[in-house]
Order: sequence, then structure tokens, then C-alpha cells
Amino acid sequence: MLLLRVAWNVGAGGLAEQPRLIRMRWLDIWPHIMSLAGCHDGWLATCGYGPFDVGWIRKEFAFLGVNCDPMEMKRLCPGHHQHVQLFGQLTAKTAAYQPLVADAMAALAVRTLTRPRAGNREHAVARCGAPN
Repeated sequence: MLLLRVAWNVGAGGLAEQPRLIRMRWLDIWPHIMSLAGCHDGWLATCGYGPFDVGWIRKEFAFLGVNCDPMEMKRLCPGHHQHVQLFGQLTAKTAAYQPLVADAMAALAVRTLTRPRAGNREHAVARCGAPN
């Protein structure tokens, strides 16, 4: 979260990922970052991007973006399949991102890096009391 705040201060892009239902989103820092201009959150269900090699897995990830909008990656579970329960050896086989989710994250990173930087740094320094 500190790196997201630093990215915001200098006008760069940043993206944090957490499992969607994790308590990190309930801590004060998540809404604090969300309150900054240009910051957004979003989530996706991996099965919205297609099955893993072992079948349809519903893993939901939440994203917090600085100077990018993770909602561009959002896909819901289409509902036309049954989800495989993860246990034992299946857990290791699904430890990495589903390839199309990784592609969507990479595409968001490219869009973020090719946009002009946001002008947040001057405001952040002024709020800290440092001379301009």
C-alpha cells in the first residue's frame, strides 16, 4: 500500500492485488487510497476468463489501482459451468494466474504506462508542508 501511495505522489501507475474476500480491504488504508484522485478498485472472477487446465476454478481477486482503472479487467462468472473444488494437488496447479487474467493485467499495465502521468506530486508535497 505504501508503494501505491508513492506511485500516486509521483503521478505513476500502480496496481495491488488481493483475494477479493480478504480482510485487507476492510483496513483503513484501502479506503484511504481509494479516496485519492485517480484511484479505483475493481475485481474479477478467474472463471470469467476461461478454465484452468484442471477445469473451471472460481478464484476472485480484488485490485486497487492508482492512475489506472482495474474495472477494465472485470469479468464475472458466466454461470454455465460447475466449479472444481481446490484441494491437494489441484491447489498447486492453480497457484499462478490463469493465462488470460495475466494477459489482461499486462494489457492494463501497458495502457497505464503509455498514458501521460497524473499531476499529483505537487499537491502531495504541498500537503506535507515542504517548500514548493
